Amino acid sequence: MKKKIVYLFGSGASHAVINSIDSNKQLLTSDIRQKIAEKGKDIKLTGMPANIWNELMDPSVDIEHLISILDTNYHYKSTQKIREYYHDAIISLSRDVLENIEKPISNRNEKPVFDPNLYSILIDSHSIKDIREKVICLLTLNYEDILEKALKAHLNIDADYLIEKSTKNSKKRIPVLKLHGSFNWKNTRPIKVKKAHEMTSGEALWIPPGIDKKKETYPFNVLWGKAFEYLMECNTLRVVGCSLSRNDWGLIPMIYTAMRLSEKINFFEIEIIDFIDVGEKVKKDYPYLRIKSIAEIEEFKKYLVELFSFDYKNPIPNYVKEYISSNASKKINIFEWWLKAKRLELLDADINIATRKNYFNNFI
Repeated sequence: MKKKIVYLFGSGASHAVINSIDSNKQLLTSDIRQKIAEKGKDIKLTGMPANIWNELMDPSVDIEHLISILDTNYHYKSTQKIREYYHDAIISLSRDVLENIEKPISNRNEKPVFDPNLYSILIDSHSIKDIREKVICLLTLNYEDILEKALKAHLNIDADYLIEKSTKNSKKRIPVLKLHGSFNWKNTRPIKVKKAHEMTSGEALWIPPGIDKKKETYPFNVLWGKAFEYLMECNTLRVVGCSLSRNDWGLIPMIYTAMRLSEKINFFEIEIIDFIDVGEKVKKDYPYLRIKSIAEIEEFKKYLVELFSFDYKNPIPNYVKEYISSNASKKINIFEWWLKAKRLELLDADINIATRKNYFNNFI
């Protein structure tokens, strides 16, 4: 019987996808802040008080915390403006990648060939005939639609958002639950799916940054309910590029409750596909969850042995841990490294990793 997998993608996953395509491009908070700075250099034009603007530009300030504090103190115009800038920054930072995904890499007279990215390579790996895993759902906290565009362009898989009646006759569909909404969802009834760059932040259906992400209204109540059901069904929750921070506090009670209710049937584990120090912090913060940091994932440790030549029987050396830490994040792409480790493990097990597209097979 195949192990049922649910993936949860955070902003770090899309950052890794973008960075893998172009090492000069980023989708981190610092990059979003820089884009916001470019958009609102003249504070007088934004109508935002200078002290609030200075707080926003301070690298040590958490943007989501700031928005929550401003809301509490009734600075609604400033929070609305920050959210607008935040929306525009992400659209701008992801635009080149989305254009790359949608534009075929081929001559006009040839059959279109699309250049795969880490998202499509990952999902392609689950079409390996003898792999003992089955993806049942993709959860994402991201507002952009890089994941969905990659699935369609590279693998001809349609994202089932569970918010619209599909008129497509696609044989390949996968649940993609965008728990915070999406920049390509138009806030209408019925909800329409459009191109993200064609809509303003006010038109898009999304839960803006802030500590208290209200999800009681449609469609978020439906999406979170369905996410809970898929968690109850899975054997493993793989968290890619998300530190499960207090900014996403609503996730923790859902994961904990799903784990406890499914304990007698299927007590799932959580794998943190992120830097070693991030995984260790998540374990420390939530000791009541069954969490594995990436250092505890067998195939990843074997991959590190290949790279750093230490004895597998021994703990991972501190110098290796320090190298694979968030402080050294520019040195490596952790999502990419984990996929390489997964590929090496399957090859060592003498499993034929060929697929129809061969994205995973050709990935080096």
